Amino acid sequence: MHQIRFDGAAVADIERDDLHREVLRTQGKLTSHFGYDAVGRRARQSAQRGAAGSELLAKQWQYDAAGDVIQKRDQRYGTTSYRYDPTGRIEQAAGPGLPSEVFRWDAAANLVSSDHPGGYVEHNRLKMFEDKRFEYDTYGRLVRKRSGHGPAKELTLEYDDWNQLKTVVTKDRLGIATTHFEYDAFGRRIRKLNGSYASTDFLWDGMRLVQETYHDRQGEEALTYLYESNSYVPLARIDQGKAAANDADGRDAVYYFHNDVSGLPEELTDAGGELVWQARYKVWGNAVQEEWIARAPQQSVPEWGEVQLASATLAHVPRLQNLRFQGQYLDRETGLHYNTFRFYDPDIGRFINPDPIGLMGGANLYQYALNPIAWIDPWGLTCAKAFNKKDNIANRWVDRLTGKNLRM
Repeated sequence: MHQIRFDGAAVADIERDDLHREVLRTQGKLTSHFGYDAVGRRARQSAQRGAAGSELLAKQWQYDAAGDVIQKRDQRYGTTSYRYDPTGRIEQAAGPGLPSEVFRWDAAANLVSSDHPGGYVEHNRLKMFEDKRFEYDTYGRLVRKRSGHGPAKELTLEYDDWNQLKTVVTKDRLGIATTHFEYDAFGRRIRKLNGSYASTDFLWDGMRLVQETYHDRQGEEALTYLYESNSYVPLARIDQGKAAANDADGRDAVYYFHNDVSGLPEELTDAGGELVWQARYKVWGNAVQEEWIARAPQQSVPEWGEVQLASATLAHVPRLQNLRFQGQYLDRETGLHYNTFRFYDPDIGRFINPDPIGLMGGANLYQYALNPIAWIDPWGLTCAKAFNKKDNIANRWVDRLTGKNLRM
């Protein structure tokens, strides 16, 4: 693939080397360049205006002998370092402006609190982690989560007969809110209902989310997603509609994703090459900094790890950027990530219910991955190396224990 078009117009032009690896991509007035190490892993990427323009973004990655990222250098933020145990599980992460994170694991690959190791896990069901408490039903599905000290924030979860999350009731100091989910015959979420005032419809191309449409009292707005070839890595977002937008240009706008090597979105730029959104994350996907440029900076990080955006000063207010790890969509109402066949909790780096495919997904039925920097799980079933582009990873994974190919 050398060009991506939408409604007859080119969104991005792509150049490839002799090994068919992407080395250049146009993103509006920006040009992104990509470089690789000796074994074909993404080692660097940059974005600049024009052929000789200054770099807006520049990132580099360094790997260990096992293929895990041990260092990330970002032109704007500095160097973030990662450390792993001999099995590849993340043990420590530290970088400028980010909280220093240290992780402990039990023998069954459950992430446990450093101050209470091994004391709050039963049948791989995590009962306590830091200031969070979890309760499960007889099927091992999370049914209640409490977080915080004093007046705790609480989630109450209900499931349908197909083990799909149906309803979440959120209680906090602001009151009680109820969110409902609906699914199609293939298990894909097609609608989210927020009480009686708002809803979101989801449109799919196979197992990839390609469009979401918001409906509220102010009208409706559609966000269309374009992806890199044969993957779940987002490439661009096209915003259409919304009567509440104050300028016509903002009602049909293209935003370009700039992602971490794992596919996690870190920046958005507009067609003019300007940085319009940025986020920084803890290891397991919780945003600790997130803002639309030209808005007041975020002063504090609320509970559940997700920041709340400050009041807008832009003429056009874009919809929130909710894509996270590949195949994941952040539900800000709950703090959980919808992950196709399950929901993922970034507070604890694991799924909230057992794997639908059983032991084919691994020995620990709640585990997301050894580390989310090198591994992805777009369907919430079984993980694969994020850097392997030899196969169509939109349809294929490799079982992490047996090494057998798993096709869906």
